[in-house]
Amino acid sequence: MSSIHDAFRSLEMDTTPGVRCTISHYLYFRKKRKGDEAAVKFRAGNYRTIERLGADGINWLVLVQHEIEATDKAIEDAVKEVSARARKASAEYDGWEISE
Repeated sequence: MSSIHDAFRSLEMDTTPGVRCTISHYLYFRKKRKGDEAAVKFRAGNYRTIERLGADGINWLVLVQHEIEATDKAIEDAVKEVSARARKASAEYDGWEISE
């Protein structure tokens, strides 16, 4: 998604403080083992993860999901945190999406 404001607008989401949404982050790893290790660390931090071979048939996708308040700031902070953790784990952070 190109911008947080566009994401909310496209979903016609309520951005009133206190309203929650699910944010999904797409992380790609060259090695399954690295993806599995990262998934364990994310789950220890109260994230949900789904691990599977990516659509390219080569890299491993770790889909990291969590619920946050549906505000620009909360989403910006979540994207910064998960993308920083992805860099530390040598993953490619390939974006995010939100859903109600």
